[in-house]
Amino acid sequence: MKVPDKLIPLNKWAAYKALLPEKSQKSHIIIIFYRNEAEIKYFYVTSQLEKAKIRYRNDRLALVQIDKAEGSKVLAKNKSCIKCGKGHLKSIDIEKIKQLYNEGEFYYIGDIPECIRQKIKNAVNLSITYTIVEQSMFIFESMFICESMFICDK
Repeated sequence: MKVPDKLIPLNKWAAYKALLPEKSQKSHIIIIFYRNEAEIKYFYVTSQLEKAKIRYRNDRLALVQIDKAEGSKVLAKNKSCIKCGKGHLKSIDIEKIKQLYNEGEFYYIGDIPECIRQKIKNAVNLSITYTIVEQSMFIFESMFICESMFICDK
């Protein structure tokens, strides 16, 4: 039985398999980093670690490397990474998520371990691509909002 799209849990710090980022030909694991009523902001996991190291050579601290040893079975089959620079913080509106869900292209796969959450927060704080205001908005505001929300029809 399929859950109605208005009840899709969109949990901050959870991993989802989705046909994202937009224009991607294959599904990626995404991690919701920030959300409000209209949209979510997310990072996605890539297995192209060596390419990411080259592309992020000027912002290496924004690259989070992941492996199974960290207890991140949800995220890593082998070595993978999350590019946490501002250019890779993607956004998508809730209506598009509903559409992906209804097409079978969006589903929950698990929670993100605390050690990976902390690595992502640190990467955002240390990245040269965010302003101080953006860093504080994403990191500190998240302590005051509900981390588990559902899509709600208004």
